[in-house]
Amino acid sequence: IPGIQRQHSMEAAKRAAAVLAVQTEVNSGMCVGIGSGSTIVPAVEELGRLVKAGDLTGIRCVPSSFQAQELILKNGLSLSSLDQTPSLDLALDGADEVDPNFHLIKGGGGCLLLEKIVIDAAARVAILCDYRKRSPVLGTFFPRVPIEIVPVARVPVARRLATIVERLAAVPPEIAATRVHLRMATAKAGPCVTDEGNLLFDVEFGPIANPVELERELLYLPGVVNVGLFCHRCDAVYYGEADGTTTVARKLQ
Repeated sequence: IPGIQRQHSMEAAKRAAAVLAVQTEVNSGMCVGIGSGSTIVPAVEELGRLVKAGDLTGIRCVPSSFQAQELILKNGLSLSSLDQTPSLDLALDGADEVDPNFHLIKGGGGCLLLEKIVIDAAARVAILCDYRKRSPVLGTFFPRVPIEIVPVARVPVARRLATIVERLAAVPPEIAATRVHLRMATAKAGPCVTDEGNLLFDVEFGPIANPVELERELLYLPGVVNVGLFCHRCDAVYYGEADGTTTVARKLQ
């Protein structure tokens, strides 16, 4: 029963953060990018409720994944695309980990490429998550950084990633190689395949002292499509706390 109560409390915290974020950040006439993850579900539900009640009008939503698209349609919201609305007023998304500088790890759900594209198209980005995602240093509580690659580059990229792990984590080569994980699917045999047909590595770099530099270095590797480090891409974070309240952290402009 205590475990069930904790789970219920966590879901309530996520919902409170999502509802407050939508009520605070979204205005009528906005084009809104919709991210992925468990906290986005109550956010889209609240957005749909406000639209149906007539409290918000002229809202168009651009999804960053199949899940997001289904949520938009299920809640009766207007579905758009980056072809139709390439400039967004706001992006709402979740995160796997957030540091004090508003740098993020994302991609636990495997949607990092389109999530980063949608976030980059938005004038403002609000992240919705629970208090467990708050971290002093990226890589502390969410130890694996997702990295999306083209399938043909799997072996050479794995070797390059192991070299970077060896340097950053100060571990021997044989240990570094074991910290580069090809993400496997759970409902089929073989690897996880993203919505764009790519593969994912989950890499244990250890605590990341300089996520900006690491993101840049990883993106330079041939075969890497995208990296689950989202630096300088967040304006506000809505944390659902254990007691059901919401803490809002805003980046100074």
